[in-house]
Amino acid sequence: MRDSVEVIEGDAPTLLPLLAPVRVVLANIISSVLSPLLPTIRPLLDAEGQAILAGILREERDAMLAAITADGGKVDRGET
Repeated sequence: MRDSVEVIEGDAPTLLPLLAPVRVVLANIISSVLSPLLPTIRPLLDAEGQAILAGILREERDAMLAAITADGGKVDRGET
């Protein structure tokens, strides 16, 4: 696993363009921070890439789902 996974922490708008295309973006931050990043994240995923988004408050769920789909994203599973 050490040769196949690289974890990089940092500022998404700065790092993602340097690393793109990426297979996975993992973000565990509140939607007020995450929502403005959606236009940065989606185009930098590779063809099979996924963004795993967490930290979204229940009361913000519907607004985040709307923001994701408005940006052309697809939600595979909206709640656990």
